[in-house]
Amino acid sequence: MKHDIYAIVFLWLSACSPPAAVPTKTPHSGLEEAIEQDLARSGDEGRYVLRHNPVVCNCPPFELELGARWVRVALTDAMLVGSPAAKLQAQATVDTTNGLLKSYPVQGTLSTDISRCGQGAPYLTLTLETPTETDDSDN
Repeated sequence: MKHDIYAIVFLWLSACSPPAAVPTKTPHSGLEEAIEQDLARSGDEGRYVLRHNPVVCNCPPFELELGARWVRVALTDAMLVGSPAAKLQAQATVDTTNGLLKSYPVQGTLSTDISRCGQGAPYLTLTLETPTETDDSDN
């Protein structure tokens, strides 16, 4: 009899417990949707403008002009000595240290996958295909 009461209590509590959590896809934020729309509008031209804007978190130090906004962008091969990305990183670091905010026109392949960095900020990934040229404008 005593065991029957425990069984009834156990079954009653089990029936009242919430269902197991089912993993769901995180819904896109409004910013991610806007980035996706800007990506779709920009097409696949392969020409982009970057600026060096390093931050203290783990987000990429570059931003890419995409439509009317600047979006964080990671450069592939930035740690590979002699690569176009490494050369751009070195030049941009010198420019930033000297107090310059320059635009860097580049050519490359932009991934349409949106990743997250730092405190959850979205960023894209760019593979540079040709040597970069600096723009002397103060944009």
